[in-house]
Amino acid sequence: LLYTTAVTPLLIAFFSEVEGYCELPPTLSFDLFVDAFFVLEIVIHFLTAIDQDDTYISKLGLLCKIYVRGQLFVDVISACPISYLEYLMAPNLTCDQLEDSGNNQGFIRYLRFIRVIRLLRFFKVLKIFTVLRTVFAFRPNTIQLLKCAFFVCMLAHLGGCIWWFVKTVLIDDESLRMFKETSNIKTPILSSYIVAVYFIMCTLCTVGYGDIAAESDGERILMTVVMLIGASVFAIIIS
Repeated sequence: LLYTTAVTPLLIAFFSEVEGYCELPPTLSFDLFVDAFFVLEIVIHFLTAIDQDDTYISKLGLLCKIYVRGQLFVDVISACPISYLEYLMAPNLTCDQLEDSGNNQGFIRYLRFIRVIRLLRFFKVLKIFTVLRTVFAFRPNTIQLLKCAFFVCMLAHLGGCIWWFVKTVLIDDESLRMFKETSNIKTPILSSYIVAVYFIMCTLCTVGYGDIAAESDGERILMTVVMLIGASVFAIIIS
């Protein structure tokens, strides 16, 4: 789940033709395994006994009823095997080879965008803090500190990926090239990701804008939302 939460927005935002990367993503083999695991997890849920209100439930019919009324819908939606569709539909060619062949594979990026539904499982990742508290006997203050650090890091990561995706969609290729030159982005994907996270952290920490700023209406709306979230996060930390 942690892998899916971290890697999915990264693939959608940065592994694209605008970064000069048109091949199949390097994580595709593992993504195929993850998709298969998510489908298998649904089957396992139907067969796994649970402890509900201090009552041990193992009857299959009752387990199915509880699961269907609970998180089945979210699990089915987020288990959509997008990696298999990408494996079957997208040719593993470089951008130059695609240009020479005359094929336009821009739709692949939007096919990957459907992977966003995997992030519906994000809140399941928070169970790791329950494990730290019950199994490793971490102190409540330590758990709270780790939660805050985790939320800030994930907000910077997700916000940076969303901002870069919005930016590359809203501006033309020439404007993007000029932005990369003025921002000294020389290494595809890596430099772009660093700049995106840096920009989001400037927003979250209310440092202010100097070298990088929101340029389009879409970016400004997104940054306004990020500012509100950042202010809320730090207000919770202080309180």
